[in-house]
Amino acid sequence: LLYAGRSHYELGVLDGVPTSSHFDSADGYFEDLFASHPTSVYIDNGRYYYGLTRYQAEDFTVAAQRFADFRAAFPSSVYYDNAWYYQGRSYYKLVDYPLAATTLEALYAALPASGYADDALYYGARSRYQLGRAGSDPDYETAIAAFQELIDTFPTSVFGDNAYYYMIRAQVALGLCA
Repeated sequence: LLYAGRSHYELGVLDGVPTSSHFDSADGYFEDLFASHPTSVYIDNGRYYYGLTRYQAEDFTVAAQRFADFRAAFPSSVYYDNAWYYQGRSYYKLVDYPLAATTLEALYAALPASGYADDALYYGARSRYQLGRAGSDPDYETAIAAFQELIDTFPTSVFGDNAYYYMIRAQVALGLCA
């Protein structure tokens, strides 16, 4: 059931549209796995992908809740940081920038060696940048510091160029550039 669900998830991704029926099929397989094999060693894997199906289907409210539930149930899972990151990204996609910022900043603070560390730092900073655009100068300042930390800590990150761009925009907004 796990691999049937994951296969349908991947087919949904390949379809390239959030309305792919494969995401609903994947959910069905995962729900069958949870109901028929509740003590399976694959439950954490299934629960993680259960969140990803809703993320890819752009049902970010449900995705965020599924990732939060996953984190509560499986704090030792190899997918824990992944779920934490996608929970934060779900909030970002929902334009809940305060919750996105705190979720992603907490991930980076708790797990700075995570494979998602630079992602979390970048999208946490982007969330602060968006809050700055809404009129919060302290959030611009927090964003600038986080973008600089990303540049310094992860010099080869794929987010480096964008970090420079948004850092400068925040500095201009604060009147720090002539």
